[in-house]
Formats: sequence, C-alpha cells, structure tokens
Amino acid sequence: MAKEKTASARRMGRTRAATPPCERAASAGDSTSGTAGPDDGSLTRRFPPGAIMRVTLKNFVTYTAAEFFPGPNMNLVIGPNGSGKSTIVCAICLGLGYKPDVLGRAAQISEFVQFGKEAAEIEIELAQADGRSVVVKRKIKRDKNQSHYWIDGASQMLTT
Repeated sequence: MAKEKTASARRMGRTRAATPPCERAASAGDSTSGTAGPDDGSLTRRFPPGAIMRVTLKNFVTYTAAEFFPGPNMNLVIGPNGSGKSTIVCAICLGLGYKPDVLGRAAQISEFVQFGKEAAEIEIELAQADGRSVVVKRKIKRDKNQSHYWIDGASQMLTT
C-alpha cells in the first residue's frame, strides 16, 4: 500500500524521487534505455534535443520544494484547482528567460518568491543532441526584485 501512495505522489510531482532519473529509467525495464548507468548518456538519448528532463523548484509560488521528471514525449499537467499546475508552467517559462509580464500572472519577478521567503530557485535540465544534458538555474531575490542565471554551474548574465 505504501508503494502505491509513493508512486501516486511521484506521478503528481509532490515528492522528491529517491533515485536519479537515469537510474530509474535503466531499472524500469525500458527497452530503449538498456542497462544504462548514470553517466553514459542513454537517458538523454531518449529525449529529443531541447526537451525538458527535470524541473526543480524551491520556494517558488506554491512549492516549497518539488522536483518533476517529464517524459520524453507529451506530458500532461493535471490536478484540482489550486494544486499548482500553472505554477509549473510559469516556472518553466521564467526559468528559460521569459519576463513575468508575458505570463499575465505578476508584473515583477519578485512576486514569484513564496511568501515569507527571501529567494526562489528554478532549475531546468534540458537534453542535448550529444547525449548529455545542460542545467539552467535561475535564482530570484525578493528584496531587490532581481534574478541571476547559471548554466551548468557557471554564472551568466541575461541580456534582453
């Protein structure tokens, strides 16, 4: 019974997975992943270049800490009203460089930081054609209404 609840919660994206996505794919018996290890790139080969492999949120709107692992094909975000579906879409857009006014939800980036918190973080892992992945991270600070980007851990300046 506990496994069913965990699997259900994982599908809803409400819990942090215990194993990395590449190990889960390899152990799931997926014929396209073979017997892959975490660093051989087989997981990213299943995803087309530019596909979102992982979204991690910290103190972002309704999520204190959440991690989502979309599949390589079409993904649906479903749930009852107020469960955070739009928040996931906002996080993807903001994490990849869109301005808040495009979303029609808030005028300033600082409004996406969870109430009572100093900063929020969005981390998005994208598949690349060479079988590796790239991680884009955006940290949003409430006090100065500003944000900063990192690409694979290296600080970046966003120009628009």
